[in-house]
Amino acid sequence: MDDAMTPEMIRQFWSLVSEIGRPDWLNQRDDDLVNLLLSACQKRHALSTVDTSVLNRYITLRLPLIREIVVN
Repeated sequence: MDDAMTPEMIRQFWSLVSEIGRPDWLNQRDDDLVNLLLSACQKRHALSTVDTSVLNRYITLRLPLIREIVVN
């Protein structure tokens, strides 16, 4: 895989956020929330090192959106 999120990875990630999202994520530090989400994704899907790196960047750039979705 190149260093871009596939549509399947994006779908799986947002499905995970919908399923496990919690309001207490608002109080998590950014790094802690990224690690929590990465760990949850790794438990559900085998991720290569490249996939993990790409997902880490994807999550980091979307933390404000993730937090907003969880609140609403």
